[in-house]
Amino acid sequence: MDTTDQSFAWNRFWTGLCIAAIFADFLMDTMIAPALPAMGETLNITQSQLGFVFTCGLLSSAIALPLGGRIADLYDRHVVLTAILALSLAGSACAALAFSFAMAALGQALLGTASVLLPLGVAIATSRGGGEKSSAMVFVSSGVSALAGLLIGGYILERYPYQALFWMVFALNGVLFLLALIALALSPASPPTAAKGTRLDLTGGLVLGASLALFLYASSQLGREGIESPHTALPLALSVVLGLVWWRFSLKTASPLIDPRQLLDPVVARFALIQLATGFNATAVLVAIPMIVTSSLADGGLGLSEAVSSYLFIPSSIVLFIAPVAALPLRRAIGERGVVLTGSTLIAAGTGLLVVTHTVPAILAGTVLGSVGLGLLLTQTFDLLAIWIEADRVASVSGFVLVLKIIGAALGGQLAGNLMELLPPVTGFRTTIIIATLVIVASLPAAIGLGRGARALR
Repeated sequence: MDTTDQSFAWNRFWTGLCIAAIFADFLMDTMIAPALPAMGETLNITQSQLGFVFTCGLLSSAIALPLGGRIADLYDRHVVLTAILALSLAGSACAALAFSFAMAALGQALLGTASVLLPLGVAIATSRGGGEKSSAMVFVSSGVSALAGLLIGGYILERYPYQALFWMVFALNGVLFLLALIALALSPASPPTAAKGTRLDLTGGLVLGASLALFLYASSQLGREGIESPHTALPLALSVVLGLVWWRFSLKTASPLIDPRQLLDPVVARFALIQLATGFNATAVLVAIPMIVTSSLADGGLGLSEAVSSYLFIPSSIVLFIAPVAALPLRRAIGERGVVLTGSTLIAAGTGLLVVTHTVPAILAGTVLGSVGLGLLLTQTFDLLAIWIEADRVASVSGFVLVLKIIGAALGGQLAGNLMELLPPVTGFRTTIIIATLVIVASLPAAIGLGRGARALR
C-alpha cells in the first residue's frame, strides 16, 4: 500500500471513529430526558435544579462549539477528537457517580463539550478534497443514535437505575478512547488547515461563548420568570453587551475565532438563518406533539400514554438517518439550491399538515416529512460550507452555525412549552405549529437566494 492509499485508509478510520463518537454522544442526548425524573428523585433535587442540570449541557455546548471548532482548524484534528473523548469519559463517569446537584451539573457540562464532534466530523469527513464532499454519514450516525436512544433508553430505565445509561455510554466512549490512543501512535498526524503561526483567539472564544451561554440561559428562564425578571433580563443584557464587545474586537484581531465579516457573507448568513429556523421548528414540534397526544379527549387531545407519544417518533427517527444519504445524489440531480429548497419545503409541509389535523396518521406523516427535510438540510448545509468556505474555517464556522441551531431550538422549545401551558391544549398546539410553520416559510427566501456569489468565498 503506497503512502496515498495509507493516508486515505487512515482518514477513513478517523472519520469512522468520529462518527462512532457522535453516535455515543447523541445516544446520551436522547436518553437523558426520560432519565431526568429518576435523577431528581435519587439526588433529591428540585425541578428547577433538575432543569438547570439539563441546561448545563446546552450552556457548555454554546462555549465549546465555536472554541472547539477553531481549535480543530488550528491543531491536529485527531488529537482534538481524542481529547473530546477523554472529556466525554469524565462527564459520563461524573454523571453516573453524582451524589449532588453540583456533581450532576458538572457531568452534563463535560458531556456538553462533545457537541464539537459534529463540526469536527464534518471537517474530517470532507477533508479529502474535491467538489463531491459529503458528510452524510456524520448525520446518519446522529439519526441512528436518536432511534437507538428511544428504544434502549426506555428498556434500561424500566429495569435498572438511571446511572446505567451513563455507564453504558462510558463503556462505549472508553473503547473509542483506547482506539484513538492506539491510532495516534500509528497514524500520520493531521496537519492543521490554518496557516503556520496562526494563533488561537482564546479571549475571543471565551467572550463569544459566554455571550451565547448567557443568551441560552436567559431563554431557559423566560417562560418561568418573564422578560422583566432580573433572572432573565440581566443575563440577556450581559449577553448582548458581550456579543457587541466580541464583534468589535474581532474586527481588529489578526486571526479572530470567527471573522465577523464572514458571518455577514450572504452564503454563511443564509445557512445560519436556515439552521436557526429548523432548530426552532423541530424543537417546537418535538415539545408540542407529546403534550397534545397525552392530553385528554375532553380537552381535544388524543388521550394516549407517554409511551405511545414516544413511539410516534420512531418512523421519523428512522427516516432521519436515511435522508442524509440522499443529499449528494439529489444535489447532482437538482443542484445545491434545489436540495436546500426541497428540505425547507418538506419541513413546512409537515408542520402545515399538523395545523390542519393532529390525528395519529397526520402526526406520523408530518414528522416523517419534517425528518426528510431536516436530514437533507443538515447534510447539505455542512457539505456546502465545507466546499465554499476556506479550509481553515470549516470547523469553526460550522460550529457557530450549530450554535445558532441550538439557540433556535431553545427558543422553539420555550415557546411551545409556554403556549401549551397557558392556552387550552388544542389552541396551544395549533398556535405553536402555525408559528413553527411560519418560521420555516420565512427562511425560504434564504434557500431561494442560496448560491449567489458562493464561489467567491474560496
